[in-house]
Amino acid sequence: RPQISTWLPSDRRTVTVLFVDVTPTDADIDPEAGQTIAAESLARVTEALRSNGARVEDSVSGVVMGWFGLPSAHDDDPLRAVLAAHQARQRVLALPGPREFRAGLETGEVVSNVTGFRSASGPAISVAARLQQAAQPREVLIGPQAMKVIRGAAVVEKARELANTTAW
Repeated sequence: RPQISTWLPSDRRTVTVLFVDVTPTDADIDPEAGQTIAAESLARVTEALRSNGARVEDSVSGVVMGWFGLPSAHDDDPLRAVLAAHQARQRVLALPGPREFRAGLETGEVVSNVTGFRSASGPAISVAARLQQAAQPREVLIGPQAMKVIRGAAVVEKARELANTTAW
């Protein structure tokens, strides 16, 4: 039986991860109308993230994932992510129809294999996802590591404590 190598080259780097959920809010909405609303919202979010330097992953169920620090890192990647989230929120909520917007972001080291960042792992990814899920409608939650970098560069408020994580 041939042996399969478990070794793959990996890349370790510090990134800021942003998750944005733009799921339509009306549960009774017609599926085609919901699809149109979601597509419009996702296009606006993608546009805002890319214009601030993010690498955008395909959306899954109305959630967009943006990587700041890929392919090259900047000292202000966390601030770029906050700006992108703010612009995405403005663009999505300016559209007609029932819309939802919740976002979470965090900065930290991730490791990925040669297949790319879809298979990346690291605490920053799970923290950003948890923050996005915990966000109230129209809210952007910022994790503690990202906050260390942006402190003083943006006006933020401490939002609350979430399972071993402080959110701003």
